[in-house]
Amino acid sequence: MMTGYRIQLLGTFQCFYNDKPFERMLTTRQQLLFAYFLLHPDIPINRKHLAFMFWPDTSEPQALTNLRKLIYDLRKCLPISDTFLEMNGSQITWHSLEQCSVDALDFNQMAESVEIADLKRAIASYQGELLPGHDEEWVLELREKLSFQYAVLLKRIITICENKRDFHSALDYSIRYLHLDRYSESAHVRVANLYACNHNLSAAYRQFEEMKTMLSKELGVLPSVDTMEKFNQLSTIARSATVRENKMQVPFVGREHEWNRLLECWDKAMRDRSMLVVLDGEAGIGKTRLAEEFGFWAQIQGIRVYTSFCYSSDSIPIPHEPLVSWLEQADLQHMDTAGLVEMSRMLPKLKEQYPELPPPAPLSENWQIRIWHQANLDALSGGKSTILILNDLQWVDKETLHLLSFFLRPEHSSALMMICTLRTGEGFMPDHVREFIDAHRYQNKLAQIGIPFLSKQETKLLAASLHQSKWIAAEIAQLYEETQGNPLYIGEVVRSIQFNTRHESYGTTILYLMIHRLAMLPPSYHPHVHLLTILGKPAPIPFLTGNADLPDQAADHIEALIQSRILSVTDHGMVDFYHKRMREASMLRMNRSVRLAWHQVAAKAMMQHENERYFTFAEIAYQLENAGLHLEATEYYMKAIEEAKRVCAHDTIIEYGSSALRAANPEQKFKLLSSMAHAYRMTGRWLDMENTYRILLQQSEHAVPLELKTMYEVGLANCLRLQGKYLEALDYLEKCLHRFELLNDSKGLAETCGNLGLIHQYLGNFEVAARFLQQNIELNPEGSENERFIVILGNLLYDQDRFEESIHTFKRQIQLASERHNRIDLAKALGGIGLNFLETQQFDRAYTSFCEKLEVSRLLGDRMGMAISIGLIGKWHMKVGFYQEAHDCLLYCLDEALRIGDMRVVGIMLGLIGHTFGERDKENEALWILQQAEHVTEYLNVPFFVCDTYYYRAYFELKRKRWQEAEVYIDRALNLSAKLNRSKLHEALSSFLILCQNKTEDSIVLRTIKHVETAPVIPNEASSHSRTFAELQESITALRAQKHF
Repeated sequence: MMTGYRIQLLGTFQCFYNDKPFERMLTTRQQLLFAYFLLHPDIPINRKHLAFMFWPDTSEPQALTNLRKLIYDLRKCLPISDTFLEMNGSQITWHSLEQCSVDALDFNQMAESVEIADLKRAIASYQGELLPGHDEEWVLELREKLSFQYAVLLKRIITICENKRDFHSALDYSIRYLHLDRYSESAHVRVANLYACNHNLSAAYRQFEEMKTMLSKELGVLPSVDTMEKFNQLSTIARSATVRENKMQVPFVGREHEWNRLLECWDKAMRDRSMLVVLDGEAGIGKTRLAEEFGFWAQIQGIRVYTSFCYSSDSIPIPHEPLVSWLEQADLQHMDTAGLVEMSRMLPKLKEQYPELPPPAPLSENWQIRIWHQANLDALSGGKSTILILNDLQWVDKETLHLLSFFLRPEHSSALMMICTLRTGEGFMPDHVREFIDAHRYQNKLAQIGIPFLSKQETKLLAASLHQSKWIAAEIAQLYEETQGNPLYIGEVVRSIQFNTRHESYGTTILYLMIHRLAMLPPSYHPHVHLLTILGKPAPIPFLTGNADLPDQAADHIEALIQSRILSVTDHGMVDFYHKRMREASMLRMNRSVRLAWHQVAAKAMMQHENERYFTFAEIAYQLENAGLHLEATEYYMKAIEEAKRVCAHDTIIEYGSSALRAANPEQKFKLLSSMAHAYRMTGRWLDMENTYRILLQQSEHAVPLELKTMYEVGLANCLRLQGKYLEALDYLEKCLHRFELLNDSKGLAETCGNLGLIHQYLGNFEVAARFLQQNIELNPEGSENERFIVILGNLLYDQDRFEESIHTFKRQIQLASERHNRIDLAKALGGIGLNFLETQQFDRAYTSFCEKLEVSRLLGDRMGMAISIGLIGKWHMKVGFYQEAHDCLLYCLDEALRIGDMRVVGIMLGLIGHTFGERDKENEALWILQQAEHVTEYLNVPFFVCDTYYYRAYFELKRKRWQEAEVYIDRALNLSAKLNRSKLHEALSSFLILCQNKTEDSIVLRTIKHVETAPVIPNEASSHSRTFAELQESITALRAQKHF
């Protein structure tokens, strides 16, 4: 029983004292005056103010008289009024004491709380508007304020309930909010969504019809297009809710901290436009469950959500497989014809839906690949906030990561968050996955959330929900000890106890528990389990039932397996194992002979016409290969390679080619090796490229025409050149030249002359190089110039400081490469023209050219091309005086060159890095690096690079007033620059020599002028790269030991 006043002003006016109504009823004016006192506690109120407010049309003396009478009457009605009401001359004060509770004030106080219980009590206390029936100005003002606060509170608690996945409470509060603002379309949409979340789709559609009718009758309008679109998504939300209810019979226990982290990440994605979240933990810990729960929550908010999986490396990698899965879930109605054409690259079924759709053009230009990437993103997001869920990131293919990096750029009109699950504790994470994660970590676009084991209390809650029995403390302790709080393990152990299937000999290992469950299945169920195991991924139900003798019986078996939680139905209507570990358990039960037999069954079934749309050529080839049908597998691998070429999937081409070579015939081998050689070139694996050409030469000794064999030798010479083996490459090319002359093969002669020109340019034999390049041009018919060798001519002119002529040549190459869709030579031309712009101090144009080269190389998947682009950007920063930024870029390029084995780039980068160390006054590091640059460039014997290295060493010594050492390197560099016709460098070195001989330092000569005030942002790859000087020393020392110099 409450002692004192309890006053209700919301919804009605009621007064209680000691839980009993007042003995005397208050008049209307008494109610208003009492309410005014209550709502302004502890504030002295002037009598004149009250008198004017209650009697504005009466004279002041009369109004004051009326007020005295009203206060007198009110005090007679209020029990112990003197305790609360204080009158001091012209001031009246109502004191707030514990013995007086006012619902409006209590509501206001509780609404500001952070405790959910207080918020719920606040909402419960709001029984209606303030002082209904009164329209005084001060009442209206307070009423509107409280009503607004109530609406804000309702929105707040609805969001809290949704975030906690309490959809029943969220629905109740949403209906309350709708009563406040019945014309709000967004409020109707939220109520309908929550009905769908509570599996009441009919109520959701009824809500829509009621809103539509109300808006039409009362306002004469129809719902907005956005509202119509959201109601069209109701079926998706309801379907997700049903799948979630059927699939996730295990309750979602714990994870409050991780859930809140996800909410914070989404807020960041809304601000920054893109965010990568990685949920990591061991198998069965609940990563996928957490991601799916969050995705379901996001759907309720009107966010587009797409879910996909990567599959074990034990099966064949399919490039862009997650993208295909996402696109199959997307509604493409908003896409125009051009967008649908781009989508048809990955979704061939679109051609059936749109027969008049033209075929997509080859991805031969950087802008075409950019358009394709953007079209994929537009198809998924449609300009709306989007969440992409990718499970098992550890198995993702490299091509998909390139696309995901494009998706995660910040230049979006709407928010995009990518949630990836990553299994830890089971082996080595692939380099490309680690690099992907690290790159986004350094860009501050990554949140890595570790999923911990459940606590003992959470284990108890989960066990109790799975098995409705009273668990004693000792049983929970034993369960927790056996499972360590892993939800999957808890579920399997509890299930084995519940159905009395646990066997002591199996111990507590989860795989043994699952193996035992599979062993207990009836024999007629095994074919479905075996087939799904061999496939390695979800399969459509018609595929599984179509391969059975009795399809109807097979469908019943599959349904029974789903009910027993061996299998489950995915969101996309496919059948898969309930958990990935169940597939592992099934595989352990199959011996080699059984697996071989089921690979044959799977392969034959996949090749049936009606099943081809479910599987790729690569998947069919993989099954054929494992079934021992190698000849058939090779044919499908070659088809898969052609598919991979269309989307520049170089790593995939190499993997498919390696598998297909085992049983390929000579003609097929030549095609495969040629495709693999190009892919090795684009991924920077030049030693593998060399070995591939040597295999080609060995196998083509008597099997191919002499012209083709000689072209293979030209290809081998290119591999050797890329590795810095210039003399060996020159030997091969001279033999090829002689052979093509005997064969009178003008095409082969042109190719060989061009390559000879390139190597002689490297060796500083500019006249010989120019002669060979001129021969190349003359051997090509007019209009069919080889743009690859035009770039060599441009480089030759650049090396001799003939910058205007070089720029003109590179412009011609850019034009030809663009016309012929030759992205490789386009990238080279952009780099070459950028260097000329840099030397002629056209800094903006130089920087733009280098960035364009980086973009083209990145889209090509050309690893060394990307590294060189970043190195050029580093050289640009060095030229304009930003040495730290230059150092980061140059170091990244050096590291990539060391990994790939490009000695030429290693030598160049060492010289530039040594110079940046020197400019940052790191004398010891600079000297050591410059010494290594000297060793490498002298080993390569490329005069141009040796000359540059001597220049940087001379500059270093001169700046430190070590005159004797400086003069030695100046003399060396002067001799080489004269031989190479490098007039600009020769002039600079001559001024250095004068300074050295006079033993004076001229700050004007040595000072670097900053032509740019602020350094632009360096590429992400360089900003996320880190290598200590000690690590660099170790790598260079190892290189010298390997190369013996």
